[in-house]
Amino acid sequence: MSINQSTNYAAATGNAFPCEINPSLSITTLAEGLVIDDAKVQFRENLERIYDLWKSMVQKYTLPSTTACNDPCIVKVLHDLAGDFKNADASVSRFASVLSARLMDSLQSRIKSDRRARKVILRKRADSIVTDIYVNALSSLANTAAARPQAFWFRRLHKRRTYLAGSAPLLIIFYTGKAERIM
Repeated sequence: MSINQSTNYAAATGNAFPCEINPSLSITTLAEGLVIDDAKVQFRENLERIYDLWKSMVQKYTLPSTTACNDPCIVKVLHDLAGDFKNADASVSRFASVLSARLMDSLQSRIKSDRRARKVILRKRADSIVTDIYVNALSSLANTAAARPQAFWFRRLHKRRTYLAGSAPLLIIFYTGKAERIM
């Protein structure tokens, strides 16, 4: 294969969007491919179920603000969220992802504030400490040696999903499988 010859691997594997295969299509076509068809109708019909699922998960996984950053219940909550993240139901998986990212962000800010208040003196960055806690939660689910790279990958995915969800996490369930691969 020469350098001048272009290869579209996405088109060859079937993971391409229509506008990648046919350049005459617009970015609007791409955007329409990211959201499921009839998203408004499905949201209206399933609003109660979606809200109940979100509410129960938030109640189950929200920790009190007085929880210390070295409390073992944090590892248990992250372990349970990791189990929900592997759920076959896309809405449960995506909600668990958003809640995991929020929990890790709040834990990271707690560690930083404890360090400023001189309650804890650690030689690692707050981000590394949170990753270590997440590795401990994942290591009980999988091989310990593979847990650290897996934790980095999951944290990136959780952050992307949280960013995509924005201030309305209930709407994250309406993205397609192609949008999921982009995340």
